[in-house]
Amino acid sequence: MVDPATPADVSALTQAIAHGDAPAFAAFYDAWFARLHAMARTATRRDESFCLDVVQEAMIKVMHAMKRFESEGALEAWLRTVVWRCALDRLRAERRRAAREARHGRERGPSAAADGDLDERLEWLSERLAELATDRSILLSMRYRLGATLEQIGRLVGLRAGAVDGRINRSLAHLRAAAQETFDEP
Repeated sequence: MVDPATPADVSALTQAIAHGDAPAFAAFYDAWFARLHAMARTATRRDESFCLDVVQEAMIKVMHAMKRFESEGALEAWLRTVVWRCALDRLRAERRRAAREARHGRERGPSAAADGDLDERLEWLSERLAELATDRSILLSMRYRLGATLEQIGRLVGLRAGAVDGRINRSLAHLRAAAQETFDEP
């Protein structure tokens, strides 16, 4: 594994990532995940979930757009820009989503938030959670019922924090898509 502590190592690491070297990206991910999360937290002042989404998007951009950097300072400056842009994109998307939901809520009227509708959705969600694979269900429970951090979960199940985050996000995306199919049909 390349240690990103020295300029030569930063240069070798970033060049390897630019050429699609998966182990180099894994080393980068392990070395920079916490720093990128701190950058996202500082830039947005938002909750951990929002910042983790920003970091995930930033890591994807890094994987696809990395270029060779000669120093850690240059790499960090570029990463700050990547995180900042991902945060702005996410904030804009959230604002557009809120506007769509507000329009949709006005179109549907006040009956959309009725207790019966909520009870139906909660029952549906409970059933979908019971259908999830055991490992996915455990990860979601540890994260949202117990409030464990990604690092804590990773240590307990033998995965990196990023892998835990990815699995949780895929499970949530699956649940969101299923809910949208079930409840948003005209």
